[in-house]
Amino acid sequence: MNKQRRVSETDQRLYAIGTQKKPRLLHWVILFMFMFGVGIIWDVATVHGEGIELNVNAQKAWDTLLNKADAATKRSLLQAYESVGKWKTQEGQWQQKIKQLHKANTDELMRLRRLIRETDAAKLAALQESLDHTQARYEPLFNLYSSLNRQLSAAKGLRTRSGGLPFNPRPRR
Repeated sequence: MNKQRRVSETDQRLYAIGTQKKPRLLHWVILFMFMFGVGIIWDVATVHGEGIELNVNAQKAWDTLLNKADAATKRSLLQAYESVGKWKTQEGQWQQKIKQLHKANTDELMRLRRLIRETDAAKLAALQESLDHTQARYEPLFNLYSSLNRQLSAAKGLRTRSGGLPFNPRPRR
């Protein structure tokens, strides 16, 4: 019996709370449902900054909702509708700005890469020129080393049976 009494007291409290705040709660529920519905239904036109356009069924439901709502709820719903339209317009504008900045950044990146390639090409050309100049300057020395290496490899091929070279590459002093 005590348990039944608690339930009935709880029901009474909830009923009392609900009756006092029922219109407010209804306003918030309607506002939430509207915002949720608008978020799902918004058209491609909103991306291009044209505000919210509802399809035929959604527009009929919206009009019915506005006709059934009291003045305060209707005003708050219309303000919410306008603010959502503004937000969607701003979102479209920001998306456009982001695309423009992305394109500008991509173009700048390509320009910088081209400049780096040109700078690297100039440095590589200078290094290649220095290499060619150094090779030309030391060409006689390189030729001498090459001929000595050829003579040494030919001499190694003429080894005698005793395991030595036919001549002594290191003269005695």
